[in-house]
Amino acid sequence: MLKRILYSLLTLLLVSLIIFTIFQCIPGDPILSKLGEEYDPTLEAVLREEFGLDKPVVERYFSWINGLLHFDMGKSIKYNLPVNKLILDRLPNTLGLTIMSFVFVILIGIPLGIFIAKYNKSNSNRGVVFNILTQLGIAIPSFFFAMILIIIFCIKLKIFEVSAFRPISQGFGVFIKGLVLPSIAISVSAISITIRYVRNSVVEQLSSDYVLSAKNKGVKENRILFKHVLRNSMIPIVTILGMLFVNIITGSIVVEAVFSIPGIGSLLTAAIKSKDLPLTQGICVYISFVVVFVFLILDILYRIIDPRIRVKE
Repeated sequence: MLKRILYSLLTLLLVSLIIFTIFQCIPGDPILSKLGEEYDPTLEAVLREEFGLDKPVVERYFSWINGLLHFDMGKSIKYNLPVNKLILDRLPNTLGLTIMSFVFVILIGIPLGIFIAKYNKSNSNRGVVFNILTQLGIAIPSFFFAMILIIIFCIKLKIFEVSAFRPISQGFGVFIKGLVLPSIAISVSAISITIRYVRNSVVEQLSSDYVLSAKNKGVKENRILFKHVLRNSMIPIVTILGMLFVNIITGSIVVEAVFSIPGIGSLLTAAIKSKDLPLTQGICVYISFVVVFVFLILDILYRIIDPRIRVKE
C-alpha cells in the first residue's frame, strides 16, 4: 500500500511538471492580456514582479512546487485573489454536481445492467433494443442532451427554470433541485456505459462452470446471482465506475457552462480565456489530484473485493 501511495505522489509530481511546461509554451502573455489597452510599462513591471513572472522558468517551477507543498497555488492574475480561495468557493457546486451524477449512475446503471443480464438475451428483440438505446446514450454528447433537457423541462413543460441553480447557502433543497437536470445530462452516457459493462460482466459469470454446478445442486438463482456472480463481477464494474467518475468531473466543464453553474469547470474556462496561468495550473493540478486519488481508492477496493490480489503482490 505504501508503494502505491509513493507511485501516486510521483505521478502527481510528473503531472505538475507536464502542466507547468504546457502552459509555459502556450502563446500569449497573461500580464499584457490583463492590462489590455491600458498598457503601462511601469505597471507591467510591477505586475510581473508581483506574480513572479520576472523570474527564470526553472525558478518559477520550483517556486510553484514549493507553494503546492504548502497548499499555496499562488494568486489569480484575472481575479487578483488566491487560487485556493477561488477553487474552494466553487468546489461545493462541482462536487454536488459530480456526486449527484455518480449516484444516478450507480442507482440506475447497476440495477438495470443486472436486470438485462438476467432476463434478456443479446439476440432477442429486447436485446437489440437495449443495444440501440445504450449506444445512443453513449453517442449523444452531454451538452447536446443538456440543451434537449432545457427545451423540454424548462421551456415547454416549465418544470424547471433555465437558470435554476442556487448555491447551497440558499438552502439544500433548492441546491439539489438546481442540479437535477445538469446531473441527468452528464450521467446519461455514464449510465449507458455502466449498463453495458454490468450486463456483459454478469452474463460472462452466469455462463461459468461454477454457476452451472450450483444450479445442478439446486441452489436458488437469486442466491447464485447476488452472492457469487455479483461478487466475481465487481472488479471490472468498480474499474469502470472509477473511470466514469473521472469522466463525470471532466464532463461537468461543458455542462456547467450550459446551465450557468459557477463551478470549477466554468472557472477553468474563464481562466483559459484570460490566459490566467496560476489559476489554470491550479485547477489542472486539482483535477489531477482527484484522478490520482480515485485510482488509489480503486486499488484499495480491489484488495477488499479480492484478497488474492494482496497475496499476489
